[in-house]
Amino acid sequence: MTAAVTPTRPRPPVVSELLSDVAAVQPGEGFAVAVRLRIQPGWHVYWLNPGDSGLAPRLSWKLSAEVSVGPIQWPVPRGLPSAAAMSYGYEEEVMLLAMIETTRILAFGETVEIGVRADWLACGTGCLRGAAEHALSLPIASGPAKVPSSHETAFAGARRQLPVERPDGISAVYVRTGDALMVVFNLPAGMVVESRDVYFFPCEQGLFKSLPTQPKTVLDRRIELGLQLIGPTVEVPSRLRGVLVLGPGIGDGYAVEATPWQ
Repeated sequence: MTAAVTPTRPRPPVVSELLSDVAAVQPGEGFAVAVRLRIQPGWHVYWLNPGDSGLAPRLSWKLSAEVSVGPIQWPVPRGLPSAAAMSYGYEEEVMLLAMIETTRILAFGETVEIGVRADWLACGTGCLRGAAEHALSLPIASGPAKVPSSHETAFAGARRQLPVERPDGISAVYVRTGDALMVVFNLPAGMVVESRDVYFFPCEQGLFKSLPTQPKTVLDRRIELGLQLIGPTVEVPSRLRGVLVLGPGIGDGYAVEATPWQ
């Protein structure tokens, strides 16, 4: 008699978990949490602006009354080219960070409850929606010293993946002609640029065609990038936010804001 074979469930393309950078909460101090998405080879998830197609991950929080959560801190995305266009997102792994702040001084013996529902769209050989719910219960620390969690190294790595904030380092203006936009970036002295890797990821969705390459001119400390609007009637915001990538490595993405040329 042949034994019945139990079919193996296919491994999902994305597995999620909720992490905290502290094992206990310091009274009156904020801390970081993150939803980590581990992505199977050949699959990807999306950025804040998914580009040509896709949906950004969504985090829905359920928190203790005495805490609040900030917005997602999005790591620098990667370009995910297809035949004629490009999506923006992540492969292998991504950590979506957010800051938790306490709204009152908590006492030793209390706990902070953090719950989240994560929703995402993963695409590879096809596209699959995924969702998961997670929860953490963190005690209040008995002393003033920070009590790091076992994930402290992972959080340090995730922070290095965030765009570098250089409000006084890079200036940017744009000029519109019909359905084309020229964005001019002026860089500080000493900033290294790998011209083949230069790309601007706009935060706003539905404004620009997401193309695999952007026409560019790199001259010393000046970069000119051409963006194609999806139509001549599209309104460009007075402050165009995005991530300017200047090289292939960690720390080569910069949070920038372009304003109309005057």
